[in-house]
Amino acid sequence: MISADRFVFSVQKRSSSCCIEKIRAQRIWGRATNGKRKKSKRIVKNMIEEMLLKYGLTNESSILSMLDDFGDEGEVREYCWQVLRTYPDLKKEDWIIGIEGGDYIYSFNGNYIFITDDIWSFNLIACQPVLDLLVEKIKSLR
Repeated sequence: MISADRFVFSVQKRSSSCCIEKIRAQRIWGRATNGKRKKSKRIVKNMIEEMLLKYGLTNESSILSMLDDFGDEGEVREYCWQVLRTYPDLKKEDWIIGIEGGDYIYSFNGNYIFITDDIWSFNLIACQPVLDLLVEKIKSLR
């Protein structure tokens, strides 16, 4: 899936993998991408790692493994956003935006979550107590 104008970087999180970044390389690093794709991927990887480290989410888990009875990531996306929008203090803290979607750090009730939301996939990463809270609310909505 690597082309001159797009690249994908996948990160393994414990038992589940999440697609972390889809972004137009030429918008950030210019039109010359020949021979520079590896460098571009490394830069994006570092940006995401820095974001996760900054908000204490480097070693946290994904919500997907806790919602394995859901049909697909689209259904998980729908319910996650429904639940998250019920928090009046939900705030976007940090983000990396691409053509197809982006990666975000949100906060609510003093907690941070990392969300990957693009046209191909969705994932939410947070500490276990936050995941438990969200999963409980999602399952009650369903």
